[in-house]
Amino acid sequence: MSKPASFSLLLVAVFIALSLGGCDQSAPRERDLIVTKNPTRTWKIPVPLSSDSLPRQLPKLELHDTAIDFGLVEPRTSNSQVLDIRNQGEAPLIIKFRGEHSDFSMECAPIPPGAGGKLTLSWTPLSFFENYHGTVRLRTNDPTQPTPTLAVTGKALYAVAVDPPALLTGRMRPNLSQQTEIVISSQRWDTFSVEGITSSMSGIDFKLIPASEDVLNSLHAKSGWSLKAVLPRGLAPGVIDQSINLRVNPNPTEAQPRSLEIPIQGQVLRRIAVYGEGVDSNVTISFGTVPVGREYIRRLVVKVHDDDPRLKLSDLKITPSFVNVRLIPYGRESGIDNLYQLEVSLPPTAPKTICWGEQLGSIHFEFDHPRIKELTLGLGFVLHKSTKQNLVLSNSVQ
Repeated sequence: MSKPASFSLLLVAVFIALSLGGCDQSAPRERDLIVTKNPTRTWKIPVPLSSDSLPRQLPKLELHDTAIDFGLVEPRTSNSQVLDIRNQGEAPLIIKFRGEHSDFSMECAPIPPGAGGKLTLSWTPLSFFENYHGTVRLRTNDPTQPTPTLAVTGKALYAVAVDPPALLTGRMRPNLSQQTEIVISSQRWDTFSVEGITSSMSGIDFKLIPASEDVLNSLHAKSGWSLKAVLPRGLAPGVIDQSINLRVNPNPTEAQPRSLEIPIQGQVLRRIAVYGEGVDSNVTISFGTVPVGREYIRRLVVKVHDDDPRLKLSDLKITPSFVNVRLIPYGRESGIDNLYQLEVSLPPTAPKTICWGEQLGSIHFEFDHPRIKELTLGLGFVLHKSTKQNLVLSNSVQ
Protein backbone atom coordinates (compact mmCIF):
# COMPACT_ATOMS: atom_id res chain seq x y z
CA MET A 1 0.00 0.00 0.00
CA SER A 2 1.34 3.41 -0.92
CA LYS A 3 2.10 6.04 1.71
CA PRO A 4 -0.70 8.38 0.61
CA ALA A 5 -3.24 5.58 1.12
CA SER A 6 -1.86 4.68 4.56
CA PHE A 7 -1.97 8.31 5.62
CA SER A 8 -5.59 8.57 4.44
CA LEU A 9 -6.57 5.51 6.50
CA LEU A 10 -4.88 7.01 9.60
CA LEU A 11 -6.85 10.28 9.21
CA VAL A 12 -10.11 8.32 8.91
CA ALA A 13 -9.32 6.37 12.14
CA VAL A 14 -8.57 9.59 14.07
CA PHE A 15 -11.82 11.15 12.83
CA ILE A 16 -13.86 8.11 13.93
CA ALA A 17 -12.22 8.11 17.37
CA LEU A 18 -12.94 11.79 17.89
CA SER A 19 -16.58 11.39 16.80
CA LEU A 20 -17.06 8.58 19.34
CA GLY A 21 -16.10 10.78 22.29
CA GLY A 22 -12.35 10.54 22.47
CA CYS A 23 -10.08 7.80 23.63
CA ASP A 24 -8.91 8.91 27.08
CA GLN A 25 -8.05 5.67 28.85
CA SER A 26 -6.73 7.19 32.10
CA ALA A 27 -7.99 5.58 35.34
CA PRO A 28 -11.00 7.39 36.88
CA ARG A 29 -10.54 9.27 40.19
CA GLU A 30 -12.76 8.67 43.20
CA ARG A 31 -14.43 12.05 42.69
CA ASP A 32 -15.25 11.30 39.00
CA LEU A 33 -18.81 10.34 38.00
CA ILE A 34 -19.30 6.59 37.93
CA VAL A 35 -21.39 6.81 34.74
CA THR A 36 -20.15 8.37 31.47
CA LYS A 37 -22.55 8.81 28.59
CA ASN A 38 -22.21 9.44 24.85
CA PRO A 39 -24.93 9.60 22.19
CA THR A 40 -24.77 5.85 21.51
CA ARG A 41 -23.62 3.96 24.64
CA THR A 42 -23.20 4.09 28.42
CA TRP A 43 -20.18 2.69 30.26
CA LYS A 44 -20.11 1.95 34.02
CA ILE A 45 -16.73 2.82 35.40
CA PRO A 46 -15.85 1.05 38.71
CA VAL A 47 -15.14 3.29 41.72
CA PRO A 48 -12.85 2.18 44.59
CA LEU A 49 -14.66 1.31 47.88
CA SER A 50 -14.79 4.13 50.49
CA SER A 51 -14.19 3.59 54.22
CA ASP A 52 -17.93 4.01 54.90
CA SER A 53 -18.82 0.94 52.88
CA LEU A 54 -16.41 -1.38 54.70
CA PRO A 55 -17.93 -3.90 57.19
CA ARG A 56 -18.55 -2.26 60.65
CA GLN A 57 -18.27 -3.62 64.18
CA LEU A 58 -21.79 -4.06 65.60
CA PRO A 59 -23.36 -5.02 68.96
CA LYS A 60 -25.38 -8.19 69.30
CA LEU A 61 -28.07 -8.60 71.98
CA GLU A 62 -28.42 -11.98 73.68
CA LEU A 63 -31.61 -12.16 75.78
CA HIS A 64 -32.82 -15.64 76.62
CA ASP A 65 -35.64 -14.80 79.05
CA THR A 66 -38.18 -12.32 77.63
CA ALA A 67 -40.98 -13.02 80.14
CA ILE A 68 -41.33 -11.11 83.43
CA ASP A 69 -43.84 -12.02 86.14
CA PHE A 70 -44.17 -9.40 88.89
CA GLY A 71 -46.58 -11.64 90.81
CA LEU A 72 -48.75 -10.02 93.47
CA VAL A 73 -47.76 -6.39 94.11
CA GLU A 74 -49.03 -3.39 96.08
CA PRO A 75 -50.71 -0.65 94.00
CA ARG A 76 -49.00 2.75 93.74
CA THR A 77 -45.66 1.34 94.88
CA SER A 78 -42.59 0.64 92.75
CA ASN A 79 -41.87 -3.05 92.01
CA SER A 80 -38.74 -4.17 90.09
CA GLN A 81 -37.55 -7.26 88.22
CA VAL A 82 -34.02 -7.83 86.82
CA LEU A 83 -33.05 -9.67 83.61
CA ASP A 84 -29.55 -10.90 82.69
CA ILE A 85 -28.42 -9.87 79.20
CA ARG A 86 -25.20 -10.20 77.19
CA ASN A 87 -23.54 -8.39 74.34
CA GLN A 88 -22.06 -10.94 71.92
CA GLY A 89 -21.10 -8.28 69.39
CA GLU A 90 -17.99 -6.17 68.83
CA ALA A 91 -19.41 -2.74 69.80
CA PRO A 92 -21.10 -1.38 72.98
CA LEU A 93 -24.76 -2.39 73.31
CA ILE A 94 -27.27 0.35 74.22
CA ILE A 95 -30.81 -0.48 75.36
CA LYS A 96 -33.50 2.17 75.93
CA PHE A 97 -37.14 2.15 77.00
CA ARG A 98 -39.72 3.24 74.45
CA GLY A 99 -41.88 4.77 77.19
CA GLU A 100 -45.27 3.68 75.86
CA HIS A 101 -46.59 2.85 79.37
CA SER A 102 -46.54 5.55 82.06
CA ASP A 103 -46.52 2.99 84.89
CA PHE A 104 -43.34 1.23 83.63
CA SER A 105 -39.72 2.41 83.65
CA MET A 106 -36.39 0.79 82.76
CA GLU A 107 -32.72 1.10 83.65
CA CYS A 108 -29.83 -0.51 81.73
CA ALA A 109 -26.25 0.76 81.48
CA PRO A 110 -24.34 0.38 78.15
CA ILE A 111 -22.82 -3.12 77.89
CA PRO A 112 -19.28 -3.49 76.48
CA PRO A 113 -18.54 -6.09 73.77
CA GLY A 114 -18.44 -9.64 75.11
CA ALA A 115 -19.75 -8.62 78.54
CA GLY A 116 -22.95 -9.19 80.49
CA GLY A 117 -25.27 -6.68 82.13
CA LYS A 118 -28.50 -6.14 84.05
CA LEU A 119 -31.80 -4.79 82.74
CA THR A 120 -34.10 -3.53 85.52
CA LEU A 121 -37.80 -3.12 84.70
CA SER A 122 -39.96 -1.31 87.29
CA TRP A 123 -43.75 -1.33 87.50
CA THR A 124 -45.79 1.13 89.56
CA PRO A 125 -49.48 0.17 89.17
CA LEU A 126 -51.60 3.32 89.12
CA SER A 127 -54.91 1.65 89.96
CA PHE A 128 -56.24 -0.95 92.39
CA PHE A 129 -57.28 -4.44 91.33
CA GLU A 130 -55.19 -4.33 88.17
CA ASN A 131 -54.48 -7.68 86.47
CA TYR A 132 -51.81 -6.88 83.88
CA HIS A 133 -50.99 -9.00 80.83
CA GLY A 134 -49.13 -7.14 78.10
CA THR A 135 -45.84 -6.31 76.44
CA VAL A 136 -43.16 -3.72 76.99
CA ARG A 137 -41.14 -2.62 73.97
CA LEU A 138 -37.46 -1.67 74.07
CA ARG A 139 -35.06 -0.02 71.62
CA THR A 140 -31.50 -1.20 70.94
CA ASN A 141 -28.63 -0.34 68.59
CA ASP A 142 -28.44 -3.99 67.52
CA PRO A 143 -29.59 -3.83 63.85
CA THR A 144 -30.81 -7.42 64.00
CA GLN A 145 -33.01 -6.73 67.09
CA PRO A 146 -33.92 -3.02 67.01
CA THR A 147 -37.19 -3.32 68.99
CA PRO A 148 -37.27 -6.40 71.25
CA THR A 149 -40.34 -6.95 73.43
CA LEU A 150 -40.85 -8.28 76.95
CA ALA A 151 -43.98 -10.19 77.98
CA VAL A 152 -45.10 -8.80 81.36
CA THR A 153 -47.66 -10.19 83.80
CA GLY A 154 -48.65 -9.19 87.33
CA LYS A 155 -51.56 -8.42 89.63
CA ALA A 156 -51.93 -5.28 91.77
CA LEU A 157 -53.97 -5.92 94.93
CA TYR A 158 -53.71 -3.79 98.06
CA ALA A 159 -53.26 -5.28 101.49
CA VAL A 160 -54.91 -2.37 103.32
CA ALA A 161 -56.65 0.69 101.91
CA VAL A 162 -58.82 3.47 103.32
CA ASP A 163 -61.76 4.81 101.30
CA PRO A 164 -62.05 7.77 101.27
CA PRO A 165 -58.45 8.40 102.36
CA ALA A 166 -59.57 10.81 105.13
CA LEU A 167 -62.45 11.43 107.53
CA LEU A 168 -64.26 14.21 105.66
CA THR A 169 -66.52 16.58 107.60
CA GLY A 170 -67.17 19.32 105.04
CA ARG A 171 -68.31 22.67 106.51
CA MET A 172 -69.20 21.87 110.10
CA ARG A 173 -71.40 24.07 112.28
CA PRO A 174 -69.78 24.67 115.68
CA ASN A 175 -73.02 24.09 117.59
CA LEU A 176 -73.67 20.67 116.03
CA SER A 177 -71.86 17.34 116.10
CA GLN A 178 -70.83 15.79 112.79
CA GLN A 179 -70.80 12.13 111.72
CA THR A 180 -68.52 10.82 109.01
CA GLU A 181 -67.42 7.37 107.84
CA ILE A 182 -64.52 5.54 106.17
CA VAL A 183 -64.06 1.95 104.97
CA ILE A 184 -60.87 0.02 105.78
CA SER A 185 -60.57 -2.97 103.43
CA SER A 186 -58.18 -5.54 101.97
CA GLN A 187 -58.04 -7.19 98.54
CA ARG A 188 -55.58 -9.83 99.81
CA TRP A 189 -56.64 -10.91 103.28
CA ASP A 190 -59.72 -12.99 103.99
CA THR A 191 -60.01 -11.46 107.48
CA PHE A 192 -58.26 -8.83 109.58
CA SER A 193 -58.90 -6.90 112.76
CA VAL A 194 -58.70 -3.18 113.59
CA GLU A 195 -57.37 -2.31 117.03
CA GLY A 196 -55.97 0.55 119.11
CA ILE A 197 -58.05 3.40 117.66
CA THR A 198 -56.95 6.77 119.06
CA SER A 199 -57.26 10.39 117.93
CA SER A 200 -55.59 13.74 118.49
CA MET A 201 -59.09 15.27 118.65
CA SER A 202 -60.58 15.17 122.12
CA GLY A 203 -64.23 14.15 122.43
CA ILE A 204 -64.41 12.22 119.14
CA ASP A 205 -66.38 8.93 119.28
CA PHE A 206 -65.83 5.80 117.13
CA LYS A 207 -67.93 2.81 116.15
CA LEU A 208 -66.49 -0.12 114.16
CA ILE A 209 -68.79 -2.52 112.25
CA PRO A 210 -68.15 -5.07 109.46
CA ALA A 211 -68.43 -3.58 105.96
CA SER A 212 -71.42 -4.72 103.91
CA GLU A 213 -71.12 -7.11 100.98
CA ASP A 214 -72.15 -4.34 98.55
CA VAL A 215 -69.36 -2.09 99.81
CA LEU A 216 -66.77 -4.88 99.61
CA ASN A 217 -67.86 -5.79 96.07
CA SER A 218 -67.58 -2.17 94.94
CA LEU A 219 -63.99 -2.12 96.23
CA HIS A 220 -63.14 -5.64 94.91
CA ALA A 221 -62.18 -6.41 98.53
CA LYS A 222 -62.17 -9.72 100.40
CA SER A 223 -62.72 -8.20 103.83
CA GLY A 224 -63.26 -4.82 105.44
CA TRP A 225 -64.59 -2.66 108.26
CA SER A 226 -66.71 0.47 108.35
CA LEU A 227 -65.41 3.01 110.85
CA LYS A 228 -68.01 5.59 111.86
CA ALA A 229 -66.75 8.68 113.69
CA VAL A 230 -68.78 11.36 115.45
CA LEU A 231 -67.00 14.70 115.85
CA PRO A 232 -68.08 16.66 118.93
CA ARG A 233 -69.81 20.03 118.89
CA GLY A 234 -68.02 23.13 120.10
CA LEU A 235 -64.85 22.76 118.00
CA ALA A 236 -62.78 25.88 117.41
CA PRO A 237 -63.57 27.74 114.14
CA GLY A 238 -61.20 27.22 111.22
CA VAL A 239 -59.61 24.38 109.29
CA ILE A 240 -59.52 21.02 111.09
CA ASP A 241 -55.98 19.69 111.45
CA GLN A 242 -56.43 16.44 113.39
CA SER A 243 -56.03 12.70 112.74
CA ILE A 244 -56.88 9.23 114.01
CA ASN A 245 -54.44 6.34 114.46
CA LEU A 246 -55.13 2.61 114.42
CA ARG A 247 -53.48 -0.78 113.94
CA VAL A 248 -54.47 -3.45 111.40
CA ASN A 249 -53.73 -7.12 112.22
CA PRO A 250 -54.06 -9.80 109.48
CA ASN A 251 -55.83 -13.02 110.53
CA PRO A 252 -54.26 -15.50 110.29
CA THR A 253 -50.98 -13.65 110.67
CA GLU A 254 -49.51 -13.73 107.16
CA ALA A 255 -47.92 -10.30 107.45
CA GLN A 256 -46.76 -7.83 110.04
CA PRO A 257 -49.38 -5.57 111.66
CA ARG A 258 -49.72 -2.21 109.95
CA SER A 259 -50.17 1.16 111.62
CA LEU A 260 -52.31 3.76 109.84
CA GLU A 261 -52.64 7.50 110.42
CA ILE A 262 -55.84 8.83 108.85
CA PRO A 263 -56.33 12.61 108.64
CA ILE A 264 -59.54 14.40 109.61
CA GLN A 265 -60.32 17.06 107.02
CA GLY A 266 -62.96 19.76 107.15
CA GLN A 267 -63.74 23.26 108.38
CA VAL A 268 -65.58 24.52 111.42
CA LEU A 269 -67.65 27.61 110.65
CA ARG A 270 -67.58 30.72 112.80
CA ARG A 271 -70.46 31.13 115.23
CA ILE A 272 -71.27 34.32 113.35
CA ALA A 273 -70.48 34.71 109.66
CA VAL A 274 -71.04 37.42 107.02
CA TYR A 275 -71.95 36.61 103.40
CA GLY A 276 -72.66 38.67 100.30
CA GLU A 277 -71.22 40.73 97.47
CA GLY A 278 -68.40 43.03 98.45
CA VAL A 279 -67.08 41.15 101.49
CA ASP A 280 -63.78 39.24 101.18
CA SER A 281 -62.15 36.40 103.11
CA ASN A 282 -60.63 38.92 105.53
CA VAL A 283 -64.18 40.09 106.41
CA THR A 284 -63.61 43.50 104.82
CA ILE A 285 -66.53 45.25 103.09
CA SER A 286 -65.32 46.99 99.93
CA PHE A 287 -67.05 49.77 98.00
CA GLY A 288 -64.18 50.35 95.59
CA THR A 289 -63.21 53.80 94.26
CA VAL A 290 -66.30 56.01 93.79
CA PRO A 291 -67.08 59.74 93.41
CA VAL A 292 -68.62 61.75 96.25
CA GLY A 293 -72.18 63.13 96.15
CA ARG A 294 -74.02 59.80 95.88
CA GLU A 295 -75.23 57.15 98.31
CA TYR A 296 -73.59 53.71 98.11
CA ILE A 297 -75.14 50.72 99.90
CA ARG A 298 -73.93 47.19 100.63
CA ARG A 299 -76.55 44.72 101.84
CA LEU A 300 -75.10 41.58 103.39
CA VAL A 301 -76.36 38.54 105.30
CA VAL A 302 -75.23 37.73 108.84
CA LYS A 303 -75.74 34.10 109.85
CA VAL A 304 -75.58 32.82 113.43
CA HIS A 305 -74.39 29.21 114.03
CA ASP A 306 -75.34 28.77 117.68
CA ASP A 307 -78.03 27.18 119.81
CA ASP A 308 -79.13 30.71 120.74
CA PRO A 309 -79.44 32.60 117.41
CA ARG A 310 -80.64 35.88 118.97
CA LEU A 311 -78.19 38.78 118.82
CA LYS A 312 -78.67 41.65 121.28
CA LEU A 313 -76.46 44.57 120.30
CA SER A 314 -74.82 46.21 123.31
CA ASP A 315 -72.37 48.54 121.53
CA LEU A 316 -71.49 49.69 118.00
CA LYS A 317 -68.32 51.56 116.98
CA ILE A 318 -67.91 52.87 113.40
CA THR A 319 -64.83 54.42 111.76
CA PRO A 320 -65.22 56.84 110.00
CA SER A 321 -68.27 58.11 111.81
CA PHE A 322 -70.22 59.18 108.70
CA VAL A 323 -70.75 55.52 107.66
CA ASN A 324 -74.29 54.30 108.35
CA VAL A 325 -74.82 50.76 109.70
CA ARG A 326 -78.01 48.80 110.44
CA LEU A 327 -78.36 45.18 111.66
CA ILE A 328 -81.93 43.99 111.04
CA PRO A 329 -83.31 40.51 111.97
CA TYR A 330 -85.25 38.76 109.22
CA GLY A 331 -87.93 37.91 111.77
CA ARG A 332 -89.13 34.73 113.46
CA GLU A 333 -92.33 34.79 111.43
CA SER A 334 -90.32 33.80 108.35
CA GLY A 335 -89.20 30.61 110.12
CA ILE A 336 -85.53 31.67 109.95
CA ASP A 337 -84.36 33.02 113.26
CA ASN A 338 -80.59 32.87 112.75
CA LEU A 339 -80.37 35.30 109.78
CA TYR A 340 -79.86 39.07 109.88
CA GLN A 341 -79.53 41.72 107.19
CA LEU A 342 -76.52 43.99 107.54
CA GLU A 343 -76.87 47.28 105.67
CA VAL A 344 -73.77 49.49 105.33
CA SER A 345 -74.00 52.77 103.38
CA LEU A 346 -71.87 55.76 102.43
CA PRO A 347 -74.12 58.89 102.47
CA PRO A 348 -74.13 61.56 99.72
CA THR A 349 -72.71 64.06 102.23
CA ALA A 350 -69.59 61.96 102.89
CA PRO A 351 -66.33 63.89 102.33
CA LYS A 352 -63.44 62.87 100.11
CA THR A 353 -61.85 60.02 102.10
CA ILE A 354 -59.52 57.05 101.84
CA CYS A 355 -60.38 54.01 104.00
CA TRP A 356 -58.65 50.69 103.50
CA GLY A 357 -58.67 48.02 106.19
CA GLU A 358 -59.48 48.03 109.87
CA GLN A 359 -56.94 50.73 110.79
CA LEU A 360 -58.67 53.36 108.64
CA GLY A 361 -62.19 51.97 108.45
CA SER A 362 -64.03 49.42 110.57
CA ILE A 363 -67.33 48.38 112.11
CA HIS A 364 -67.17 46.83 115.58
CA PHE A 365 -70.22 45.10 117.09
CA GLU A 366 -70.48 44.00 120.72
CA PHE A 367 -73.26 41.59 121.70
CA ASP A 368 -74.93 40.50 124.89
CA HIS A 369 -74.62 36.79 124.08
CA PRO A 370 -73.22 33.85 126.10
CA ARG A 371 -70.80 32.77 123.32
CA ILE A 372 -70.80 35.45 120.60
CA LYS A 373 -69.23 38.48 122.20
CA GLU A 374 -68.17 40.62 119.25
CA LEU A 375 -67.79 40.98 115.48
CA THR A 376 -65.36 43.31 113.72
CA LEU A 377 -65.59 44.11 109.98
CA GLY A 378 -63.12 46.12 107.95
CA LEU A 379 -64.13 48.88 105.49
CA GLY A 380 -62.49 49.63 102.17
CA PHE A 381 -63.39 52.57 99.91
CA VAL A 382 -61.97 55.66 98.23
CA LEU A 383 -64.25 58.71 97.84
CA HIS A 384 -63.00 61.24 95.27
CA LYS A 385 -64.22 64.30 93.41
CA SER A 386 -63.04 63.74 89.81
CA THR A 387 -61.82 61.06 87.42
CA LYS A 388 -58.30 62.50 87.48
CA GLN A 389 -58.19 62.40 91.26
CA ASN A 390 -59.61 58.88 91.12
CA LEU A 391 -56.59 57.72 89.15
CA VAL A 392 -54.16 59.36 91.59
CA LEU A 393 -55.92 57.98 94.66
CA SER A 394 -56.21 54.47 93.23
CA ASN A 395 -52.49 54.42 92.48
CA SER A 396 -51.68 55.65 95.98
CA VAL A 397 -53.77 52.88 97.54
CA GLN A 398 -52.03 50.18 95.51
